[in-house]
Amino acid sequence: QIGSLNDIWLMICEECKNTISESAVNCFLSQLKPLSLENGELVFSINNEYIRGLIEQNYLEIIKDSAEKVRV
Repeated sequence: QIGSLNDIWLMICEECKNTISESAVNCFLSQLKPLSLENGELVFSINNEYIRGLIEQNYLEIIKDSAEKVRV
């Protein structure tokens, strides 16, 4: 399960690179750790509250759009 969850997250990150820079993905999105995927809802953990806020403000919709394209 964890391997496949990480694989899904990597595919989402690759899709995000079509919208935002690879450096933004590497700096910010790479800090998100996928915990679970249930009923189409992907749950993450992150240790940095500042980065979490940046992601929520700037990248959340991009992540959602990319996840839909990957069919999560």
